[in-house]
Amino acid sequence: MPNVTFSQAAFEAYASAPADIVSIETLEIRHPSFVDDNGNPAAARFVRAHKELNAYLEADAPLNGGEEVLFSPTAFNLELPGVDGKPADEITVTIDNVNRELMEVLEAAATSQDKAEITYRSYLSDDLLGPEQVPPPTYTLSSANATLLMLTGTARISDLGRRPFPNGTYNPEDFPMLVR
Repeated sequence: MPNVTFSQAAFEAYASAPADIVSIETLEIRHPSFVDDNGNPAAARFVRAHKELNAYLEADAPLNGGEEVLFSPTAFNLELPGVDGKPADEITVTIDNVNRELMEVLEAAATSQDKAEITYRSYLSDDLLGPEQVPPPTYTLSSANATLLMLTGTARISDLGRRPFPNGTYNPEDFPMLVR
């Protein structure tokens, strides 16, 4: 996983905390069974707000990279990793009032062997040209439970154990003195 960087606007907003600039949280759920009317891969995108949000994705996003996309207003909660002893790579996601279309897609995903991926993006209200954190954290859904009113799931960073530490690999191309 590449180094995570925040935009200069995000640093300024966090440092000065202006009252008129807020962080807008979004979720993107991807699964091979999510397709559009033409059979192309699609994603379910949500914003924690009362109205739709049009915002740009990062250039290397898995779907629609660098494009402006629509996030639908949905009540959701993300319980990010804390310091309570739970694995640092695990989050809990709750989506309220799941509509019929999404429930049908989620049911198809539940019968599949493929796992769903969840990407969490936050945007500053005055800068929708890209998320605050690049690359945004992406998790693999490890378990889910759906009722008539809500979807609750646990997700993990899928390749945490395979990431190099300290976030780099010594190789002959970058370090020619390693080769005799």
